[in-house]
Amino acid sequence: MKTFREFQEEIKVSPLFKWPQKPQSDSKPQQVTASGYGPGLYGNKTATGEILKRDSSLIAHKTLKLGTPVRLTINGKTLDTKVGDRGPFEPGRDVDISGGALEKVGLTPKELGVRKIGLQVLTPPKPSSIFNYPTKPSSIYN
Repeated sequence: MKTFREFQEEIKVSPLFKWPQKPQSDSKPQQVTASGYGPGLYGNKTATGEILKRDSSLIAHKTLKLGTPVRLTINGKTLDTKVGDRGPFEPGRDVDISGGALEKVGLTPKELGVRKIGLQVLTPPKPSSIFNYPTKPSSIYN
């Protein structure tokens, strides 16, 4: 079976085609300034269209792709969650953390305040390739 690159050479794919960038699976934890969601934001829609609830486990980030899995390190405890919203919109802050995510590390937004935490981008699950065709026709065609 041919690889995708062999297939691409054969059909002369446009030179404008760009291979996907390598995911940031090997990223090192970064120190970012974090705060908790304010109480007035619960009940509103997030950037993904979900309703933000007090038990939601997500973060808001300005530039990371929505749905990106991340690992937070707060007070020596780690938490795996995802980017589910845009923000924060307060100057000097890099991420907002939902109340549900903070509860998992034993904090409330008020206890968190504004502090430095570790943030590491994790490898998202790989989507299945559109080129994974079965090599034999299905039995319904025989």
